[in-house]
Amino acid sequence: MKERRTLKPGTGIATILLIFVVLAMTILAVLSYLHASQNHQSVTRQIEYAQAYSEAEAQAAYLQDQVKHGHFENVESNEEGYTYSIEIVKGQNLFVQLDKQGNALIWKTIDETEES
Repeated sequence: MKERRTLKPGTGIATILLIFVVLAMTILAVLSYLHASQNHQSVTRQIEYAQAYSEAEAQAAYLQDQVKHGHFENVESNEEGYTYSIEIVKGQNLFVQLDKQGNALIWKTIDETEES
């Protein structure tokens, strides 16, 4: 009777498979870390912007209250009312235009590229 020869995977094939598995896991780990790092940076920038915007808005509301009470420092007067601009972050300002009674007509963010 003929003996059947069966091929058994040797130590070399198992080692190569193990190397590929470890390499794939390492690549996936690095990609996951980079993705998490980018998400963290994005959220941090969003939080910093929200804080800066809140501070600028609070300052704008304070100036609006000052105008309503007759104090016109730090605001520009024109025929329509009063205007002022407060920097939120570099390159972006909060622009406010008030009527003569101190009511807000325009309250919006403006990029410096839009102003020129």
